[in-house]
Amino acid sequence: MPQIRRLHVWTLGVGLGYGALFTVIFEMNRIPGPSPINLDGGAAYWLSRLSMMVFYVLTIVRLARHPVWARGIVPLAAAGRMGLTNYPVQTATCTTLFHGWGFGMWGRVSPASGLVLAFVIFCGVQVL
Repeated sequence: MPQIRRLHVWTLGVGLGYGALFTVIFEMNRIPGPSPINLDGGAAYWLSRLSMMVFYVLTIVRLARHPVWARGIVPLAAAGRMGLTNYPVQTATCTTLFHGWGFGMWGRVSPASGLVLAFVIFCGVQVL
């Protein structure tokens, strides 16, 4: 666990650092098209995403090792083991809700409603 703790802190720092670099590069350079600075900004973007993904995974690992948090994470374990089932169910649910052959809700759902809908789909359908 000491190595995980160090890596956890390190990946957060790297992710935030590259995220800040990406933001500065693309805020100061709005010229479209390929250029060396845009290449650097793109690399910073992807390194930030990769580092933050590892940070999130390590956060879950550390929480799962804590007795109080481990009990709260138990319902998510079944959903994680059923990825091949959850992906088609989520796809079928969302295409039915949003495409024209279903309810056609694409573009008619506000961001707040979309967030509530995402939680309902995840907790009410997939986790159950």
